[in-house]
Amino acid sequence: MTMEGYHDTPMVNGTAYPSLTVQPKAYRFRILNAANDRMWDLQLYQASNIVGSIVMASGGSGYVDPPIVTITRAPGDTTGYGATALATVDPLTGVVTSVDLEAVGSGYTIAPIITIAPPPTVGGVTATATTTLYTAPTEVGMVPAVQGAAAFPAAWTVRTTGQPGDILDGRFGGVPDPAKLGPSMVQIGTECGFLPAPVVWPNMPTGYDRDPKSITITNVKEHNLFIGPAERADVVIDFSAYAGKTLILYNDAPAAVPAADLRLDYFTNDQDQTATGGTVKTLPGYGPNIRTLMQIKVAAVTPAPAYNLAALKAEFATNTTTGALGVFARSQDPIIVPQAPYNSAYNGNFPADTRAYARIQSTSLTFTPIGTTSAVTLPFQPKAIQELFENTYGRMAAYLGVELPFTNGGNQTTIDFGYIDPPTKTSTRRT
Repeated sequence: MTMEGYHDTPMVNGTAYPSLTVQPKAYRFRILNAANDRMWDLQLYQASNIVGSIVMASGGSGYVDPPIVTITRAPGDTTGYGATALATVDPLTGVVTSVDLEAVGSGYTIAPIITIAPPPTVGGVTATATTTLYTAPTEVGMVPAVQGAAAFPAAWTVRTTGQPGDILDGRFGGVPDPAKLGPSMVQIGTECGFLPAPVVWPNMPTGYDRDPKSITITNVKEHNLFIGPAERADVVIDFSAYAGKTLILYNDAPAAVPAADLRLDYFTNDQDQTATGGTVKTLPGYGPNIRTLMQIKVAAVTPAPAYNLAALKAEFATNTTTGALGVFARSQDPIIVPQAPYNSAYNGNFPADTRAYARIQSTSLTFTPIGTTSAVTLPFQPKAIQELFENTYGRMAAYLGVELPFTNGGNQTTIDFGYIDPPTKTSTRRT
């Protein structure tokens, strides 16, 4: 069995896989991650027709190795692309026993043609198969996660051509079809209140650190709207360009973060993992599925004017001429340590480097407060992060805390701060 509370069926407002109808205009959503343990990397894509299944017509004979399988769009289909499949061969009989989808493709209007390479054996028989099409507007089109497979946005191709990127890493199942991008999410706040400036999330899959020299290798590197349990996001989504379209709220965050377990990633056409304690392959339109969270139908009516993002950004910024405070500055207490992301909120020119941050071993931080020209030094105790196992409910939790002075290997070295502890002074509470 797998660790912690990673379940297989997400709910939105208490409903599994709900459908929401909206008008083609801008809406404000307040999102709470109420999952037990999962993080969510939320994205929006237009629903797409995909290859629903592959049906073997004949297994052929004479195969020594699995043959190459090619899926091409049928005559009359001008938009379908991206489906790939892998064949399995019985080494004793030389028969192709199955052809399984790897990426379900996107945008097909007619069931595509599948071709299986002939066997190398003289007198062998070529295996044959056909495909079926899934057209219900409940799925995200998926294409191979490799360079050249599609016209990917620049942010998805994060390394030089010819090398695998953090997103285009050849992952099983592929990545969402970039031709089916939905509206961007514009985040304006968190559980702490408004952000210093709106952040536009343009829709991109989860990318992983692939640098073998990095201490965070395989951890999440690129992401879209990424929120953990109990975290909130206040976002604006403009549907004005999507009248008559159906969108899917999509998630591909790993579970756990950062130690992903493939048995906890449930999605359409995933791998059968019953041999390792997982579940069977998920069929189109069915669960378990933690990627297609909900369906959003945009009414086919005259759309509202496009949302004025520039005006929203201006409302958050402090006016450089009049000095009128923006949304953040007039709704939040002044920040303690200025840093570059707050420049527009305070009309400032704050440090953009590591001078704005303290390392875990630091015992002080020197900075120049807002509204002054003199630097101050803020002392603090050595910091700690401690992971504890809570026996009553069988859950693990990570706590921030401070290190005890004059400790040794035989003594507990950390005073952890619990949820009830005040943040303004050193706590002596122990767990």
